[in-house]
Amino acid sequence: MKRIAIVLLLMSLITFTLCAQNAHPFTLAQLDQINKLKAKVEVNPASLEAHHAYIDAFYKSSSTINNPIFEVQYKTWMKQFPQNYVVPFAAGEAYIRGKNPKAASFLLQASILKPGKAETWYMLSQYARYTNNIIAEQEYLKKSPPF
Repeated sequence: MKRIAIVLLLMSLITFTLCAQNAHPFTLAQLDQINKLKAKVEVNPASLEAHHAYIDAFYKSSSTINNPIFEVQYKTWMKQFPQNYVVPFAAGEAYIRGKNPKAASFLLQASILKPGKAETWYMLSQYARYTNNIIAEQEYLKKSPPF
């Protein structure tokens, strides 16, 4: 009897864990809002304001942008708008806010597209400082034009 109870407990725990991993963190209303903001970004991908609204919707809906939907969407936009500096910059800026290591790759892409943008180099230097990479921090600051 005790073994059966343990097996049932383990099965329910595994089921709960699997359901929690596959659960979507957004309500239908939140998804609707995110999709509306996504459409605004797609109409004007160079609008940092549109990106900020889209990113803020993620923060308001789940308190984080550490959601695979966010990353996939920005990678899709980077392919769709490969010469648009704002797309990788906005994603990198959002990841920096969350101290997420994904920030570096997005910001580096933005720095390639617009190497004269001091703010990008500054964010990269801040990320390098956060990861205790003093050499990279100094290199990024050297590449930054004056504000």
